[in-house]
Amino acid sequence: MNTNKLIRLITCAAALVLWGSNMQAQLWSEGFEADGEGVTYTSSNTFNDGSSDHFGRTDGSDVSGAYDGSQEGLFFWAGEDWDDNGGDGLKLKTLTFNAIDVTGVSALQFRGSFATADPLNGWDDGDILRVEYNMDAAGWTTLMDFVVPVLGGAFNQGLHYDSDDNGAGDVPMTGTFQLLTKDIPATGTSLEIRIFVDGTSVSGSESFAFDLLEVYDNSVSVDGCTDPNADNFDPAANNDDGSCIFSGCTNAMALNYDPIANNDDGSCILSVPAIVINEIHYNGNDGAGSADTDVEYLEILNVSGATVDLSDYYFSGVTFTFPASTMIADGEYIVIALNPAYSLYAGATYQLFGFTGALGNSGETVQLIEPTGDIVVDEVSYDDGGAWPTDPDGSGSSLSLTDPALDNN
Repeated sequence: MNTNKLIRLITCAAALVLWGSNMQAQLWSEGFEADGEGVTYTSSNTFNDGSSDHFGRTDGSDVSGAYDGSQEGLFFWAGEDWDDNGGDGLKLKTLTFNAIDVTGVSALQFRGSFATADPLNGWDDGDILRVEYNMDAAGWTTLMDFVVPVLGGAFNQGLHYDSDDNGAGDVPMTGTFQLLTKDIPATGTSLEIRIFVDGTSVSGSESFAFDLLEVYDNSVSVDGCTDPNADNFDPAANNDDGSCIFSGCTNAMALNYDPIANNDDGSCILSVPAIVINEIHYNGNDGAGSADTDVEYLEILNVSGATVDLSDYYFSGVTFTFPASTMIADGEYIVIALNPAYSLYAGATYQLFGFTGALGNSGETVQLIEPTGDIVVDEVSYDDGGAWPTDPDGSGSSLSLTDPALDNN
């Protein structure tokens, strides 16, 4: 190959790379996968004085709460009881990110994923989680507020995002990281982003988390699916091109029809198998040596006329999910016990499994639910009084159907 041709090819390739990078709308991101303290961000004070007293980068293993793993990657930032003495003892904490070059950008947008470990409690009026920006060192301006859902005098509320900036949160935060966006109403050359958190009385139960903070040039059109609930959500897209895919049951005649779904995933349920909760032993006889922790069990019976695959069917009321390839034949019984190793089940010829949790001695609602969670196959709401027999309530008897064809309530 001659030298001139090689130079032309290299120049063309470089131009393609440059053109491709110019088409990318993302200007900055921080996902906390690397420890950026002092490198990409600076915190006022990070610490972890136990799972309920912390402010810092985490993989979730050393913090409390029900974060469900929906963060981007492994690490995220979380805080709870952030004025604890294991830190600096102050109620005000900040996390400030290095300045971003936004020269020539006319439409800036901030994006971030936010969550809370306790969706229903902890936050008081005056407790604030805030996203702020500082353009060209003009001073910090509030971009996003996370507050309680009502104005004035509110205590122990769930954390909410104030999407309309009226001082009251209207978008509830949960243990699932939720993508939120907000346009930055400023232009300039140097943009700083920081997280600001403060509290009137940080008593210990206020919690928050965030991950994958980003700034985009929103004047650059990036086509793709912009719905975060879609299978093919594209976090870089800012122009929805109609390509979003939502998997689910598309058969309108099915019991679990999903009107949003446009990609049938084979989950449609056209009929519910006749599996009944046939027997419940919820309260033993402690005086006779039959402790609840040994003798509690549920029994189900297949009266459908055919073998049913119970894979991933699960119970509410107690915690148990049937393992893959669990089959129940017509007329077959299966027992799910709290302590399947107890002598009561020795030599069992039926299928035997173990649940966790406990059956309520004063009443309980127990449900058998099919894998999608859309269909309750059978339900019993028993009680220890009224029309219900009293012998099963501590006298050693179980509560059993007299006829599996009847309503077991």
